[in-house]
Amino acid sequence: MEEIVEVALVTNRGIKFREVFYSCSKVIREGWFERAWNEGNWEINIICDLTDLSEIRLADELLNERVVCNIIERQSESGEKLIKYFESIEKLKKIRNNHRDRGEFKEKT
Repeated sequence: MEEIVEVALVTNRGIKFREVFYSCSKVIREGWFERAWNEGNWEINIICDLTDLSEIRLADELLNERVVCNIIERQSESGEKLIKYFESIEKLKKIRNNHRDRGEFKEKT
C-alpha cells in the first residue's frame, strides 16, 4: 500500500477525485457541500492509495488525525440518501431566493 498526496475538489455533490465523489461525517457536519454550493468549489489535499480508491483521507496539517472519507455510491442506500439531501438543500435555497427576490423574506440580523 503506497499512500500519496493528491488534489481533490470540494463540490456541492461531494469531494470529487478522479470523477468519483466522497463524503464523511466531518465535512457534512461542517457544511462543506453547502459552502461549495454558495461560494463555489475549492481544492483540498487528500491522501489516497491508488490501488484502492474506495476511501480517501483529508490531508490537513491542522488536523491531528486523518479523516477518512468514503466513496458515495449512487446505487447504495446511503449514497441515494446523500444525493436526496443535496437536492433538498438546493430546492430550499431556490425557494428562499425566490421569496427574497420578491421581498417576502428578510433574514434575521
